[in-house]
Amino acid sequence: MSCGHIFSPISLFGILGFNLLLLVKYATFMQLCKTGWVHNVPAGTCLRVFVRTYAQSDYLSADAGCRSNFGGELSALLKIENATVNQFLTTNVFSKHGIPFWIGLTDRDEQGTFRWQNDIPKATYLNWAPGQPSNGRCTYVRPDGRWATDECHKPRLFICEEFAGIVILPEQEYRSVIK
Repeated sequence: MSCGHIFSPISLFGILGFNLLLLVKYATFMQLCKTGWVHNVPAGTCLRVFVRTYAQSDYLSADAGCRSNFGGELSALLKIENATVNQFLTTNVFSKHGIPFWIGLTDRDEQGTFRWQNDIPKATYLNWAPGQPSNGRCTYVRPDGRWATDECHKPRLFICEEFAGIVILPEQEYRSVIK
């Protein structure tokens, strides 16, 4: 999602004969999420959805990938904290792809107590499918938005999440946006 352009005062007022080309030169294009990430409006976060079969990973590798390769230290597997976010994601992500994704909910530290990665209190919003949770320790979300558990070593696609913020695009990227 783009927020628009911010112009330098000099180029905005055309002082000293600056023309439109220079106006564009001083423009900075901003958006809420990095390129390749999608804005998760209800949660105020950005998502990176991995839907290619080569991107399948076991739970721990998916979480480590989110933290190191795809988003940095502020990224982790998707966290769904309420029904509004779950419904938004079901409509816009899960049902569209028709495949399950790992999310950041697990009871690996204490069986039967599900927590989001790096959260001390146990999860308060849960959207289990009938008969779930099963004996699995790691959680995935189905295309219908309901959650289930499975063995953590099984490969699945995954979704990374990070907080949304203003991202300033490099000059070559915003040049293509304004054409």
